[in-house]
Amino acid sequence: MQMRHLECFLAVAEELHFSRAAKRLNLSQPPLSKHIQQLEGELGVKLFHRNRHSVTLTEAGKVYRGHIQNVFQQLGHAQVAAQRAQAGQTGELRIGFLSALFYDFVPPLLLRYREHFPQVQVSMVEMVPAEQIEALRSGRIDVAFPGLAPEALFSGLNSRALRKDAWFACVHTGHPLATKKQVWLEEIKNESFVLVQRTVSPAFYDAILELCHIGKFNPRVVQTAARAQTLLSLIAAGIGVSLFPEAITKLPTAGLVFIPLRDKLPPFGHFIVWSPSNSSPVLTEFLGEQAAFFGT
Repeated sequence: MQMRHLECFLAVAEELHFSRAAKRLNLSQPPLSKHIQQLEGELGVKLFHRNRHSVTLTEAGKVYRGHIQNVFQQLGHAQVAAQRAQAGQTGELRIGFLSALFYDFVPPLLLRYREHFPQVQVSMVEMVPAEQIEALRSGRIDVAFPGLAPEALFSGLNSRALRKDAWFACVHTGHPLATKKQVWLEEIKNESFVLVQRTVSPAFYDAILELCHIGKFNPRVVQTAARAQTLLSLIAAGIGVSLFPEAITKLPTAGLVFIPLRDKLPPFGHFIVWSPSNSSPVLTEFLGEQAAFFGT
């Protein structure tokens, strides 16, 4: 059965006049009549009553018309859906993120994206940086927000710097430094430190060590943890102090004080990372929204 047969049938069924239907389809009347005859032959039913004065649908024709109209309606919906998918307006976007960043720039970015692409399903998966990179490589997520990450991890991936953060010292509210407006690294060199586990975020761990080396000391690390929230709880409990970029200061800070560092330090760079092999239109549109949001 050919689509042209169905188009001819619907034209005649709606016009109830072969000449008008032929004109509508840019056909002469004989080919139109032939299409109808071929369709009736394939179906094994008579679709029209036709005489010199009128054309009417048979009962079989009326039933068939209802079904064919639904088919064309679905084809129209399918066309629109395909066009929207190609434009990145529908589908799923899978994002790996650090929960520590969810209190800062990630929510307003997602709000902007959802306003522009409300039919895209956004799936958020909390992952530490090393897990995000592995998930990108395996195709389990489309885009990652690992915070700071070493360039070695980005091999074969695309990345874009989002913004740069200043560094802060974090102490509990009863700490002698808690009332200061700014501190030098030298002022915390004798403190006990709590740091993120290097296996979880080697770039972040190494960045802290680099800061300490700039301050001309090696930190005395008394405990490590996998997540920033755990480190903050340890600091609030008086276990130690630590260094964080500005984004972490947006987390709930009961029992904590964040103090800007006075030293001239390399900033913390936030990155967005994705696989160049991912050709998803949804990802392409999201990256466009991200670039507009950050002005990158």
